[in-house]
Amino acid sequence: IRYKGMFSRVAILMLAAVFIILGYLGVKAPTAARTVLTQICTVLYFSYFIGIYFWTRIESTKLEPDRISMDGGIGAWKTIGAILAVATMVILPIKAVGSEGKSCGTINCDPFEAQLNNDASLQRGAQLAVNYCMGCHSFKYSRWERVADDLNIPHQMMLDNMVFSGQKIGELMDIAMPSDRAKEWFGATPPDLTLVARSRSSEWVYTYLRHFYADPSRPLGVNNKVYKDVGMPHALLDLQGLPECVRGSSLATNGGVKRDLLTGEDVLDNPCGGYEINKAGSLSPEEYDAAIFDLVNFLTYIAEPMAEQRKHIGKMVLLFLLLLMVPVILLNREYWKGIH
Repeated sequence: IRYKGMFSRVAILMLAAVFIILGYLGVKAPTAARTVLTQICTVLYFSYFIGIYFWTRIESTKLEPDRISMDGGIGAWKTIGAILAVATMVILPIKAVGSEGKSCGTINCDPFEAQLNNDASLQRGAQLAVNYCMGCHSFKYSRWERVADDLNIPHQMMLDNMVFSGQKIGELMDIAMPSDRAKEWFGATPPDLTLVARSRSSEWVYTYLRHFYADPSRPLGVNNKVYKDVGMPHALLDLQGLPECVRGSSLATNGGVKRDLLTGEDVLDNPCGGYEINKAGSLSPEEYDAAIFDLVNFLTYIAEPMAEQRKHIGKMVLLFLLLLMVPVILLNREYWKGIH
């Protein structure tokens, strides 16, 4: 590339950056900004292969010398500069779209880190999903058998304790509720939950399930900070109890908590800045948070059952490419010795 024109040099760096961005966005939950960035990067990616035929015929290039030294290259500083340029072209767009990707309605998303190797947590989450979610929501893109095998649950135990509809172990995790009746009862058909952790993000689901509160103005008596005026009841009411709004702090324009300039104390100007549970459920607040973690952990797993295997395969591929680079470099040097 050291003898190519300037446009070709910039284009190959842009291609590398676009390739990395598309790979990163491919495993992230979609947002409006991320979708736009994906579309732009896709256009740039294919434009490179279409346009290379044209610009290589009109750009100015350097004449290759009669003999190429094996210790030349573009130099260490130019190599570092190219790496920094690619890193900049990758980080800036991702940061720009990621700044709003964590938003959970009127609040910031609560932090959540899935533990997909924790079988005990996944098993508890599966039990909660079956008992509290599958009355209205299906997991129709997954099968009972696959979940049982992945979570190390014996098939008969799965049938005895989680499959209550007479389905066979190899069937899809569907429900009997007709979609038209569900729409009549709830105002909208309850969505399938198989991919909700991918489409919304695990952080969004985790925050959503932790922020139901009493609202007498709503038909079902509850509202949600993450999804305002949602038409869903608080399915885990008997576990948590019914939180009621109390005054609390709100977020400033810079994303931090509003504080009094004189006293430094939080400004309690948000009528629903906190919660108070007058009638507790069967779980303590700590136990409820742990239960929600298990449930969202399971939803994260079922959205991509191959996630851990994908990461392992990716590491093996990178290791293979790293090892392959050694003979490729040596072979390249041998080829050029024969040419020059």
